[in-house]
Amino acid sequence: MSTSLRAAMVCVLAVATAPTLGFAANTPEEAANKQLVLDYYRDIEATVNAGKMSELPQVDAKYRDPGYIQHGVNGQGGSGTQSRGGARPKMGPPKLLAITAEGDKVIQVTLRGMTSPEGKTSETIIFNMFRVKNGRLIEHWDAFGVPSEPPSNSSASK
Repeated sequence: MSTSLRAAMVCVLAVATAPTLGFAANTPEEAANKQLVLDYYRDIEATVNAGKMSELPQVDAKYRDPGYIQHGVNGQGGSGTQSRGGARPKMGPPKLLAITAEGDKVIQVTLRGMTSPEGKTSETIIFNMFRVKNGRLIEHWDAFGVPSEPPSNSSASK
């Protein structure tokens, strides 16, 4: 894992899991924004687990603003679309590590077992950051990183 990704992961986890230490609790809007992201991923997982991939655009339409922007690494992704094609790894169920909100931004960190098309399994940390406006997802950034050592409660192979 790159040093910058590891540093970002440590910072996000420290902020998201630390005692409040003088920080204000979430505002009602921030709490609603976090719930929106949790609901979005819950509905995506339920749709995928039910084998209803053709219904993913309806899930997206329920939560995403029509002007939704997907920021991707190396120019992947684009306005209003999220790449779903190509040889993708098989993902296990997500384990929520942290979710935090500040203003209109929500950061969610999950751990997933991922199996490559070649059959190699590893645990991967996934960072998602959304910007929310008027109860709709309007922007998304993500990053994937394989931890140098799996968490101690991991069942995935190295």
